[in-house]
Amino acid sequence: MNNIICIIPARGGSKGIPKKNLAIINGKPLLEYTFDAARNSKYPLSIYLTSDDDDILNFAKINNVDILKRPAELALDNSLTDDAIFHFIKNQNINNQAHILLLQPTSPLRTSIHIDEAIYAYINKYEKNLSLISMVKSNVCVQKSFYIKENRAKGLFGNDSPFSPRQSFNKTYFANGAIYLFNVEDFMETAKIPRENILPYQMNEQDSTDIDTIEDLKKVEQIMEQL
Repeated sequence: MNNIICIIPARGGSKGIPKKNLAIINGKPLLEYTFDAARNSKYPLSIYLTSDDDDILNFAKINNVDILKRPAELALDNSLTDDAIFHFIKNQNINNQAHILLLQPTSPLRTSIHIDEAIYAYINKYEKNLSLISMVKSNVCVQKSFYIKENRAKGLFGNDSPFSPRQSFNKTYFANGAIYLFNVEDFMETAKIPRENILPYQMNEQDSTDIDTIEDLKKVEQIMEQL
């Protein structure tokens, strides 16, 4: 499978950390960790960055990464990644038979090894409307959760779930944002990453660390110093 296109979405706005995607971690801008991981994959990848921010786009150009400027309305706090992907595919006239590898730059501990393992799993299981999403096991039993409405707590999964033994439930997982992989034609049918035929790629909690706050930056720096 030689037609894998890597998209790195990196908008300029960030409330928690100003210019987060260019924040320095262990002497390198956050974005550079994703550039390195993609370049070091054993699979041939065409690597693109999509952003609304000129500083980020210029940084990508300096690092010999192809760029596409994204409209500001596709880079808001409530903007969907699906919309940025659709804009990229249409603008670049991407072939329907190509596959998209989406790497969010907020996962600096995701390496080329993770990418290669994910691609290998995807290739060997590929079928119509398949997507691969990297995940991390949840440390909480979400089935025992309550939600509050009109000052009353109700079981999120029914009235009995919060009172049932956690051993009676399946383990649950969260998408960690590190790796998404899917076919262009499948995506364009709904303009969304396929939702119903998801191949999980499991990563450990440490490697799944996502940068959202200053504390996350400090945590990742400490982890990197110990590696």
